[in-house]
Amino acid sequence: MKKILILAFLFLISVVGALEPIKLISTPDLEYHPQFRPNTNDSVFSYTRYDQIRSNIHLASINNPDNNIMLDIDVNGDFAFCWSPDGTKLVFDSRDDFQGNLWIYDFSDSTYFQVTNYTNVGAFQPSWSPDGTKICFMYRMDLKILDIETGSIAVLLDDSYDNWHPSWSPDGSTIAFTSNRSGNIDIWMINSDGSLPLRRFTTSNAYDDRPQWSPDGRYIAYESESTGDPETWIKSVEGNDMRQITDCPGYDSHAFWSYDGTKLAFTSERAGTMDVFYADISEYLSVNEVNTPEHFFELKNYPNPFNPDTKIYMNIDKNSYCNLDIYNIRNEKVKSIYDGHLSKGNHEFVWQGKDEFGKDVASGTYIISLKSPDTSINKKCVLLK
Repeated sequence: MKKILILAFLFLISVVGALEPIKLISTPDLEYHPQFRPNTNDSVFSYTRYDQIRSNIHLASINNPDNNIMLDIDVNGDFAFCWSPDGTKLVFDSRDDFQGNLWIYDFSDSTYFQVTNYTNVGAFQPSWSPDGTKICFMYRMDLKILDIETGSIAVLLDDSYDNWHPSWSPDGSTIAFTSNRSGNIDIWMINSDGSLPLRRFTTSNAYDDRPQWSPDGRYIAYESESTGDPETWIKSVEGNDMRQITDCPGYDSHAFWSYDGTKLAFTSERAGTMDVFYADISEYLSVNEVNTPEHFFELKNYPNPFNPDTKIYMNIDKNSYCNLDIYNIRNEKVKSIYDGHLSKGNHEFVWQGKDEFGKDVASGTYIISLKSPDTSINKKCVLLK
């Protein structure tokens, strides 16, 4: 067991240090709903821009945010969107007054297609399941789940209360959402198979909305008006500790985690207009962790030595975000094999002895590196020609 120093308070509300967010996008238009794109090492982010005529989805690089592209989507809407787990598609809602439907944009051929067909109050606020097979969304203030392969739609939550902004947990077992069922606007949780009981996550008297799970499933970021203006907060899923992340006059919301779990992108009016920012919040995650267990990761490859390719076998004991990379003996990255979420269990990959540019690497010793938020493990392999 890893023993980590904890604070002496069981209930903690704090602001740790001074957050210094970095502005990513600032134009006269409205920018909101930022998200990092999966499988890009958090180097690419997306956001929605409203130019007073219509909303459009844009992509940009962290290192060069001014060089961004607008997706060519000829559909009216506000474009609340969500990435597929592998980063190859995104689902967005189109909005025309109170009518809405879900569409999927496919980056393989730059096409988009409609996946719901409502003619009145429709589908909004999609959240993609971590296994890539389903999408949870709001319909008439209730929650429904779309099976992408079959097109069938099942009811997740349909009652007399208002329910919106669903967010799928990284292990796929739970969906966090906003509801007024307590008489207040709070974050709640429901099992993704619809089984009871419901669990109330936030219990303040303030307006709490827009939950987003951290990649390791340990925290939820959300918008709260606990201190007056809407600010970004995080709360531990297992504990009672809440931490205020942003603190400025105006509006801070639409928080979204980086896939390494150390940063939050969010929308803010701190500069006078609605812009996109991001900030390192790793210092906010370093307290109140009790007896965090070591996690079992197994890594091996066969054959070893090999020529021309080797199979890499992994066994992980929980759903987790993982990086699988190849390094040379000078600790220089040669090839990224996988970067994204993996489910608990066994996985198999193949390295064909090539670098990121598809060129054959030289004979010698290489390091297979597997990293997650909890664990890192290395395995030597030898390429013989």
